[in-house]
Amino acid sequence: MNSVLSSDITLVPITAEHKPLIDQIIDEIARLKIENHGESFIEFSGDKEMQLFAHQDEIKGFCEIYFSGGIPYIDVYVLEKFRGQGLGPAVTIKLKEQLFNTGHSAVGIRTHKRNKRAMESAEKSGFVMIDDGVELNLDNQEKP
Repeated sequence: MNSVLSSDITLVPITAEHKPLIDQIIDEIARLKIENHGESFIEFSGDKEMQLFAHQDEIKGFCEIYFSGGIPYIDVYVLEKFRGQGLGPAVTIKLKEQLFNTGHSAVGIRTHKRNKRAMESAEKSGFVMIDDGVELNLDNQEKP
């Protein structure tokens, strides 16, 4: 795997010129949902703070931040042809650093338990996976 640093990633606001790429992403996600027997590991919708991300001056996926219970959560989607290069962890780390630098004391990530690639990416980004139903307090410690 190539080593990509968070500083190598550029966040790109979505504009009208990105429509063909957005259509490609939506089609890719829909195809993956069919291949996964109706399970979707990520959704592309307008109700979250979404951006594209670039590496080496080429758009390679999208990322989003959404809030639940006052805590920001990060989602990252790497286009299939760019997977395995370390982009997911690099983008996640970049977003996590930005959130901490803007005063957030906790950052979360949610992934489907059968999405092994996303779980590995999250762990490489410094997250610790917990089992379904386990609650965390604001200090990010498991409740007894």
